[in-house]
Amino acid sequence: MARVGKDSSKENRKSARYEETQLNNENFTKYYKSLGTVLENEWDLFIKSLQTPLPVNYRFTAFELKELMIKEYFPDLKKVTIDGISVPIPAPIPCVSMIPPLLLDVKPYHFVMDMCAAPGSKTAQLIEAMHSEKGDDIPDGLLIANDADYDRSYMLVRQTRRLQSPCLMVTNHEAQHFPHILYSGTDPGEKKKGLIFDRILCDAPCSGDGTLRKNKGIWKSWSGNNGNSLHKVQLQILEKGIELLKIGGRIVYSTCSFNPVENEAVVAEILKICGKSVELLDVSKELPELRRTEGLSHWTVMSKDGTIYKNYEDVPKEFRNIILPSAFPPPNSTALGLNKCLRILPHYHDTGGFFVAVFKKVGSFGFLDRFDITDDVSVLNTNVKELPHSEKHHLSDEESRDLKRPKIAGGTADESNLDVVSNDDGNAVREKKGGKRKWRGKESPFIFLAPQSDEVQSVVKFYGIIPNALPIDQFLVRSDSEKKKTIYFCSKSVKNTLQAKNVAKLNIVNSGIKMFTRNEGDGTIGCDFRLCNDGVSIIANVTTKRRIVAKLSDVLILLREPYPKVDKFSSLIIDGLKELGPGSCLFSFNPSTEKSISIKLPMLLPIWRAKASCSLLLDKAECRSLLLRLTGEEYLPKKLEIDKNDNQEVLENSAQQEVA
Repeated sequence: MARVGKDSSKENRKSARYEETQLNNENFTKYYKSLGTVLENEWDLFIKSLQTPLPVNYRFTAFELKELMIKEYFPDLKKVTIDGISVPIPAPIPCVSMIPPLLLDVKPYHFVMDMCAAPGSKTAQLIEAMHSEKGDDIPDGLLIANDADYDRSYMLVRQTRRLQSPCLMVTNHEAQHFPHILYSGTDPGEKKKGLIFDRILCDAPCSGDGTLRKNKGIWKSWSGNNGNSLHKVQLQILEKGIELLKIGGRIVYSTCSFNPVENEAVVAEILKICGKSVELLDVSKELPELRRTEGLSHWTVMSKDGTIYKNYEDVPKEFRNIILPSAFPPPNSTALGLNKCLRILPHYHDTGGFFVAVFKKVGSFGFLDRFDITDDVSVLNTNVKELPHSEKHHLSDEESRDLKRPKIAGGTADESNLDVVSNDDGNAVREKKGGKRKWRGKESPFIFLAPQSDEVQSVVKFYGIIPNALPIDQFLVRSDSEKKKTIYFCSKSVKNTLQAKNVAKLNIVNSGIKMFTRNEGDGTIGCDFRLCNDGVSIIANVTTKRRIVAKLSDVLILLREPYPKVDKFSSLIIDGLKELGPGSCLFSFNPSTEKSISIKLPMLLPIWRAKASCSLLLDKAECRSLLLRLTGEEYLPKKLEIDKNDNQEVLENSAQQEVA
């Protein structure tokens, strides 16, 4: 529905043009019919599927929520009609868009990278996989979610915030130029080495014609050149991914394109480049409920003008800057086993179109596999000239220079008195040692707090953090100023990476979970830091203080009134709040004890307890969502009224919530 106002006619024109888009393309039909990617007797079904809007899909991450929806809400849809047509009741489908993360087989101890991660749905699946087997424990693994676009990197942060993993780092690099990071291993005495990964998802940028059902504009703009122009960068990204992969690790290459130039051609060329270092895996027995077709062993290439070429020699010179030799099937294409790749066509499960190939790294390939980085070796007895051609071009200019220099204790021969920091462009620069280290990147610095610091000891004592239950040396701040505003928490693997020798090379957008935020009070409260909602799931498992069991009636009071007086709550809550005294605390609420509501998942709510009132430390959107889920009510906060005897911090906290 168009917005009401001066722009509504413009919105209507846009909508009309979109609806009037011709859902066909002569060259699209010509090219894909010639390839035989779709069975002849299924072609009409394939096209009809592409011309039909994509159905709305939901993915439930909690079994209890799925069962609740099926039992309580889906049956009501039987009564709903739109334009005289009954709304179909949602039915389960094979996890189609989840295929790449599922085929990675991620474990909690794996180091994982999502090379082209935005907008973040697959990253979210990877986070869930990392946390699926360890209960409340913090996984030992690491997940780096990377994207080349700075704004889309922040989209990743928003998308993954609800999952709150201390193992996640979001970075901003062109995937094919992701830097080599040198860091200390997690085991005592382990040599310094490069950051490499057990699992890598390479969901490459593509022409996207598999998304025609939701991107109708592609029908008009489709050209064979859309895929041809992306082939080179797709190949570079996949090659970089294999270089960053551990021997024995698994990498999944995927696109939402039908074009073999973006798919089988990339796979064939990477097998040629990597030789015996990688193996294309047969995953036909994995995800058995999924209908799929095999990859192609032979294909052609279409130019911008619609001409189809069978081999590179036939391509005119003016097209050879876009159409590369590697876009065509190699002479040994049949022997490469490209049939092990899988394609999902939209009419199989009423979805979009996808291509997936799964590789295992079985041998050395790239700089990081060949060299251990140590602190005390006087000379590195390897020269760049000794590298085979397939690995030589993986070295950056800086790495090549470093290999040629003799290594001595404390640094390279000519740089022993220099530190690596980040300049204004986010690149590594060197400054003299002894002075104050200055962070020069776009983002705030990451500074770890000493366990005995005033800030850490304050929250440990006030909230009763159980000794050794939480590694307090993994608290950090994002400011080098004296007054720390927010305390974050990260996993050990993230800490090791943030303390890497050349971490200045890494353009880090975000990492760590907000655990505590400074409360600007009058200094009479035992701790200057209040709980953050982002970190309650972690802190709740390791604390012995500042917790109260609440009833539904208590939670609803907090949701319906901005700052209810303490004496409005149930007697148990009143007694508990009086015993606690002012400061932040946790309400734990188990909906399964309430027969009047259908939600059964336990809840943890961060509360601010002032002298005479309380407040829920959630923003308005979260309060609105929670109240709607519990009662079906709209969130309509009452006028703010505060007792004169109450703490001034309530007013300040109100201002903070308004900003949020």
